Amino acid sequence: MISDDEYQRWLRNPRSERVVLHEFGDQRFANRPHIAFIEGFPYSYACATAGPLNFDAGLDAGMNVGDLDIINTGKFDYLLNQSWRGTEFISRWGAPEWEYTDYRPITRLLINDLTPVDRQRLRIRFYDPRRVLAVPVVDSDLPATTDIMTFVTALAGLAGVEVAAPKHFAEQHSAMRIKSWLSSDTSTVDQVLTDALSPLGIYHRINLAKELELIHLGYTALAEHVVTPSIIVSGSLQPQEPIQPASKIIIRWARHADGEFQTLEQLTGLDETHYEPDIFETPLTVLNDVQWELARRLRQRGVKRTPWSVEVFAPGMSIREGDRVQLIHPRFGLAAGKTGTVSRAGIRLGNTNRIALEVLI
Repeated sequence: MISDDEYQRWLRNPRSERVVLHEFGDQRFANRPHIAFIEGFPYSYACATAGPLNFDAGLDAGMNVGDLDIINTGKFDYLLNQSWRGTEFISRWGAPEWEYTDYRPITRLLINDLTPVDRQRLRIRFYDPRRVLAVPVVDSDLPATTDIMTFVTALAGLAGVEVAAPKHFAEQHSAMRIKSWLSSDTSTVDQVLTDALSPLGIYHRINLAKELELIHLGYTALAEHVVTPSIIVSGSLQPQEPIQPASKIIIRWARHADGEFQTLEQLTGLDETHYEPDIFETPLTVLNDVQWELARRLRQRGVKRTPWSVEVFAPGMSIREGDRVQLIHPRFGLAAGKTGTVSRAGIRLGNTNRIALEVLI
């Protein structure tokens, strides 16, 4: 049995040979020959024809998964006789010589469809894992005024999912009191969570354990990863269009039955003739929480923020959206290092050791 430490060393080695095993229903495919077994049933070498699986995940837009093509000269035509929509699809990563039990899961998706592209290929399309949260919600489902985690747990229960420990939460988040509302007659658990939490800088995803996980887009100094020139793919670091600061922060809170809000606002000190105000409608109900959120927003939006795109040599899935990264580079004023949040992360599952990142600093 490969230990977790051995697995991490294998991941970090750019010369490691990698196999991606794909599983859905009772089907088993791979991107190359290997000797892994499941209860004595080997993956067929003839199935070692699945292409790479590309995906990127963003805090604000969920996961965008590319299609997976399988070479088919007729052997797998039988797959077209069954509807695969909603079937769980798991990808595992390991070495060609390993036993199946040494492979680690790296993605857990839902199939949207499996169709022929032409006479030589089948194509699998996927849903965002957050599809499981597409459960209708009515007014009576919404909790009364409560704290954030109680609110989230109640919504997750409607979708039948557990809630993981939140990431980058400050102590204040656990105590915040909120009261949500429906933005439309066709609201879902996913939409209600987005409407209620994203104005507070909180995003959600479904993790590998099929749990609902909250991530706060914070701006603390603490970094989980350090990205230096030694792991940056040459020429890949590029600044994106900067996010200009706001002239004023306006927080709407304590929504009344008629749809009106109370308002708290503060100037950032920037010239109002050159910068626009930021206006947020929040589910907050307690003035102390609103003041805390206003201070957080002032720190975030009172200065210019720059998204940086960069490709790094790093173990697949080791840096995820929501992680805190210190970016060090001799150009662009980054020589001493600056810490930001990964807003997007993309990988190409196959024999690769690169991750494409967008880091908001």
